[in-house]
Amino acid sequence: MRAFAVIAVAYFAALTGLDSAQAQSAAHRQELGNPCASVLDGSVEIVRLSSRGTSGDPVAIETLFMVPEREEAVPAIIMLHSARGLRPPECYAPIQRLFAGWGYASLVIDHASGGVEGKGRGFEASSYDRIHDLQAAIDFLNTDNRVESGELFAVGWSRGAMTLLASFSELPSLSNGTRPALKAAAAYYPLCPSALKSLAVPLILFHGADDRMTPVASCRALKVPPEKKSIYRFVEFSGVDHLFDHPWEHEYNVSAAALSLNQMRAFFESAISRGKE
Repeated sequence: MRAFAVIAVAYFAALTGLDSAQAQSAAHRQELGNPCASVLDGSVEIVRLSSRGTSGDPVAIETLFMVPEREEAVPAIIMLHSARGLRPPECYAPIQRLFAGWGYASLVIDHASGGVEGKGRGFEASSYDRIHDLQAAIDFLNTDNRVESGELFAVGWSRGAMTLLASFSELPSLSNGTRPALKAAAAYYPLCPSALKSLAVPLILFHGADDRMTPVASCRALKVPPEKKSIYRFVEFSGVDHLFDHPWEHEYNVSAAALSLNQMRAFFESAISRGKE
């Protein structure tokens, strides 16, 4: 427990610096416009959603929505970014294009875009804010006719993965064991809690054995309810650091990234197949 506490303190100390940089970037975007290459070249559309701040007041957030060119409705993946934010010019577009190639729409939530003075919400976006942003994304995709009904997925990276894990117990729409709002989810290198008290959504969790930002020990020790072990999978990659699947980051590991993405795709498609049985 003491070791985990030390890790947690170190992680959130690092997050403070990352979130501060993200906040500055978000403020800069509000002044000068969105610099994401995918926005500038028209490959994504900016969709503004209504979320909320810690005070409960409505807050507008921006998302980047990419839909593959298909005649029929397609499944969709909600993307929860790390504490490093969208990092222009890439802004997760390489991963969105990959998902589009799989036949999935994707929606990247820009949590920092909801920073509004007086609304109880800063550019950093608290865990509370991020969970409500996830629900706003679910609500939007459930009403868009380009998205196949009931075929929603989510993937989170680092801080985004921690938001995803917390949402399983905090959001009623994800804790409903009969019909949760997500078909399946993937979490990349979070700092894991000691246990998942609620898990209604099939989950695959990826981590690097040499992660210096969120050491893998917490996720190795993660306890899942015995009756939920059949829908949970943990994958650890040896010799791999944080953000190993982000092509624009220096920690990128080609082999681990490819393996994790292939496994995530198979995990999601298996969930689709089970739903059609």
